[in-house]
Amino acid sequence: MALQRLAAVGEGAEVRASPPPSPSFASPCLRRSKLRYPLPRGERSGWRSYLIVFPLLLSACAPTPAAHPPPGQHPTLVSLNPCSDAVLAEVADPAQILAISSYSQNPVSSSMDLARARQMRATSGTVEEILELKPDLVIADQFLPPATAAALQRLAIPVERLPIASSVNESMTQVMRLAMIAGHPERGRALVARIDAALSRAAPPPSAAPVAAVVWQSGGIVPGPATLIGDLLRRTGFRNLSAARGMKQADVLALEEMLADPPQVILAAGNPLGNEDRLLAHPALAALKGTRRERFDHRLLWCGGGTIIRAAERLAEVRRQVPLLILGLAIALPLSLLAGRVWIDPFHSDARNAAIILFELRLPRAFLALAVGAGLGVAGAAMQGYLRNPLADPGLFGIAPGAALGAVLSLWLGAASVWALPLFALIGAAGAMALLALIAGRDSGVALFTLAGMMIASLAGALMSLAISLSPTPFALSEIVTWLMGALADRSWRDVWIAAPLTLAGLAALGLAGRSLDALTLGETAARSLGVDPRRLQWLMIAGIGLTVGAGVAVAGIIGFVGLVVPHLVRPFTDRRPSSIILPSALAGALLLLVADCLCRILPLAGGELRLGIALSLLGAPFFLVLLLRMRKGWV
Repeated sequence: MALQRLAAVGEGAEVRASPPPSPSFASPCLRRSKLRYPLPRGERSGWRSYLIVFPLLLSACAPTPAAHPPPGQHPTLVSLNPCSDAVLAEVADPAQILAISSYSQNPVSSSMDLARARQMRATSGTVEEILELKPDLVIADQFLPPATAAALQRLAIPVERLPIASSVNESMTQVMRLAMIAGHPERGRALVARIDAALSRAAPPPSAAPVAAVVWQSGGIVPGPATLIGDLLRRTGFRNLSAARGMKQADVLALEEMLADPPQVILAAGNPLGNEDRLLAHPALAALKGTRRERFDHRLLWCGGGTIIRAAERLAEVRRQVPLLILGLAIALPLSLLAGRVWIDPFHSDARNAAIILFELRLPRAFLALAVGAGLGVAGAAMQGYLRNPLADPGLFGIAPGAALGAVLSLWLGAASVWALPLFALIGAAGAMALLALIAGRDSGVALFTLAGMMIASLAGALMSLAISLSPTPFALSEIVTWLMGALADRSWRDVWIAAPLTLAGLAALGLAGRSLDALTLGETAARSLGVDPRRLQWLMIAGIGLTVGAGVAVAGIIGFVGLVVPHLVRPFTDRRPSSIILPSALAGALLLLVADCLCRILPLAGGELRLGIALSLLGAPFFLVLLLRMRKGWV
């Protein structure tokens, strides 16, 4: 009709619509034909007529409905939702997915494997990008802008809009819906089966009481009832405290309310790449007794599909974290008493003097492994928190080398009696502590403190080398070298009475430093503004590390890598605050040293027992290399 009205304007020259629009973005009727129409005569009527005719011509062209794929051929898809991206990556063929959301290629917002997402084409969701891709269907969510939805409707591009899943069952329904759309229902059933299996593994024992928990996002936002994470908490043995308080889907829980009625676990779901989760690191939360803060990936809160598997596994880890370490110690301790060059049958032992071996050799050795391992693990966690450096080690402050120097001097002087060697080692540790405090000064920062410790470590190492090179007898040289390798062989209850009280005192000092270390993660200036006394923190660090490391070196020699490795083993299961790592590091350090010492006893070596320091160095060196490679790639 519009073209007939244009023909009535009058006779005129034939004019072709030129230049034609790009085929990718042109209106469908312009792509199909070369239209002719009359224009009015007149010297200046050509361009005016064109301005009148062109809009009318466009309004007359209705969009052509999107072509459906032939029978047996799967549809091509464009996804504008990162949650749908992750599901489609598992239920659709790669050739079907023309583009995914650009959010899926961002490590902060991606809900799928980042390397896999970056192999696909991404779109920001504009209509022009979608039209160029010519998909059979667009997958979007309920937040699709109205203008975009209207434009896609005008262009006859079908859109499937999926809301945010509010429960596990609703998410699994959406998985099956996307699998049916992609033409692969069997893949959807396989993914649903994996989700069911993960939830079954993460389910608590029937008799276990629910653990009160709050998922706390940046600014204090908490998810209430009718949310996916709320359903996951219920299924994995937690009780959503915000839902019990009657809070809605995304209410704000004030810090004072959190302190007035704290949960057993706070799942910190802020973005760790920014400062928006600074409320989650508030020192007031660290003062709560009986409340743990655990890091929870904010990308696992709202997306269903495969993210349910990761979320369920993480929640199960949080629920079992400390009990698992305690269970490991409860299993490893009796096994370490029975295993060795002489195996002891707990029910019927033919070994002569089995009781003496058990109570006078292995039991004190096991307790010593627990004490030394706990002390070294906590010292490493505190060091890494204080220096904000994942490569920090207790030996960096020079206290361990100072203790070793004292022990070497006692061997060099021939005064290595049952009490002299530990006493010299403790004097060396105390001397290193005093020298560190003297050099660092009253108001020094972390940088000067670190440099002072490195200088003391270097000086102590040089003096040890000098003592070894000037050793008066070959026997003294052999004793020095053997002792420096570190071992717990043939230790007695006397060594336990030396190490255990000093280690407990050091653990107490480092525990008192936990809140200040949390504040220090925000920077020295911010920590001072929060009331942290740098001088007090320095003294707590010197005393705590000096007592724990000095006691360990005094009775066992140099045992490296425990303080470096242990914090990295437990950190992924916490909220990464230094104070929350202290207790798990103590348990994990004790377990690591106990197991390593047991393995040293049972390895069949012709030359005797493998030295504990050598065994842990063989374990720690590859771990240190992997850590360096991860830091190089930006993973730590």
